[in-house]
Amino acid sequence: MLKKLLVITCFLMASFVSAQLSGTYTIGGDNPDYVSVSSAVNDLVTYGMNGSVVFNIRSGDYNVQNVTINSEIATTMADQTITFQSEDLDASLVTLSGNNVFNLYNNAPPVFFYHLTFDVYSSSNITYNPRRAFIINTSNVTINNCVFTGGYSNANSYTNNLCFIYMTGNLHNITIQDNTFGTNGCAISNSSSSLSILSSNFVITNNTFEGSMVTTVSFSRIEDFVFSNNLFLGNADEKSFEGMLLGGDVEFANNQIVGYNFTGGNQVSISSNSNYVPGAIVMTNNIFKSVEG
Repeated sequence: MLKKLLVITCFLMASFVSAQLSGTYTIGGDNPDYVSVSSAVNDLVTYGMNGSVVFNIRSGDYNVQNVTINSEIATTMADQTITFQSEDLDASLVTLSGNNVFNLYNNAPPVFFYHLTFDVYSSSNITYNPRRAFIINTSNVTINNCVFTGGYSNANSYTNNLCFIYMTGNLHNITIQDNTFGTNGCAISNSSSSLSILSSNFVITNNTFEGSMVTTVSFSRIEDFVFSNNLFLGNADEKSFEGMLLGGDVEFANNQIVGYNFTGGNQVSISSNSNYVPGAIVMTNNIFKSVEG
């Protein structure tokens, strides 16, 4: 009897371990591992991970809303990561449409997003129907080679409810690189909840910001921050870049801001105060050009 119980216990343990996710999986298309992004994340939450996981999303348009990735996803090692990417590494082939597409919270495993298009729905009520592709309240997030479209083209005041990427809390190791942002109220915003603890290690490089935006990018309470080689095209009704209460080393370099009929005064605003001690602040090789249109 004891031997039989031992065999059953071992079988159940083996079944549980084999159910944990590790390796590469497909979403959508013919004979996929998962039919939707939501079903893939549901399995991550249910079974956890025993290795890094890559989800290759096949060509197509997907309705995705309020997919949550957080600390409920159990990992067996600290360096295990989650990746969502176009299977063909071509953002034009995969579109994820919705509001609040991904919600990343509470010490989630490191997450990477590559070669995806996010089409954010428009809505007449921005208070109850925010237009965002990401809400980020966790560290270690990378967003590369993605396209952001849709949103709200007639915003006349800045609000976090209009941001493609909205970050809140004390975050670390955020990389947003080689992306294209279309029309919306704002492209990227972060707001730290603490006056004493700064977010750190943000790298925002090689992005293109197009269309009519209200304060295109806005950051606050960050140290060790790089914002470089970005291109702004179009109207910026308030500011193209706003950095408030920055500390540590700050690099603002090799950016181009080319706008039509600037109406917002200063296109770049960087400030600090006695609570935030800056290190080396580098501002070099930036180009500002206003074009009548």
